[in-house]
Amino acid sequence: MSRIQSQIELLRTAKKCAIKADIYQYMFLGYGTLLGAVRPTWHPELKKTRRGFMYHDSDCDLCFLSDRFSLEQREAYYKYCVEAGLMSGWPNPNLRQKRRDDDNSLLWLSIKRKKQKSCNWMQIEHEDLMLHGKGPGWLNEQKFPSRKWGWREKDKAIMKAVPKKYFWPLIEIDFEGERFNVPLQSGSLLDIWYPAWHAPKKGGASKKSMIVVIKDWARRSTWRTY
Repeated sequence: MSRIQSQIELLRTAKKCAIKADIYQYMFLGYGTLLGAVRPTWHPELKKTRRGFMYHDSDCDLCFLSDRFSLEQREAYYKYCVEAGLMSGWPNPNLRQKRRDDDNSLLWLSIKRKKQKSCNWMQIEHEDLMLHGKGPGWLNEQKFPSRKWGWREKDKAIMKAVPKKYFWPLIEIDFEGERFNVPLQSGSLLDIWYPAWHAPKKGGASKKSMIVVIKDWARRSTWRTY
């Protein structure tokens, strides 16, 4: 099985889990995977320019509009991923997830099949922003120094933020022979995530956009945007 076949099989299985949990309508391709779905990129093994998984992208990104479904549905998705064997590829599956400390709901989940992995990002709506993160230690001192951004390791979570208006509505497109959702305004979203994304280039993570420091999950008045 080729790497592309392995990658799409992983996403296809995750899609089935999302359908069983009745949250597929809120699941969509994100970040580098969305970039590959939108922008044609040269694939050296296939020797052609194509839309799909980018050759240099080692993982897949799935996003969820998590405020649109219940905590029970979120846990059901996790349960179905476990039952499908998508957590068994990790030496310690508990290290491949991050949860909020107020309601214990998932913030981030990494699933795996064989050598392929997929980050699952639970997007949180806050005012006019959409937030995503993996927990307090996610943003390091080099990229987001605490003296500048005002965050501390004891803060509950450090989240990256972008305007939420670009995340909805979702539409289905063909991606590697399977149907998946993407935001209708994918181009505008990619303008924020990957400035000048139209021109392929090596490496690079998403833009240093705004961050939100969450000091107390229960009191949104303590959430600070920088």
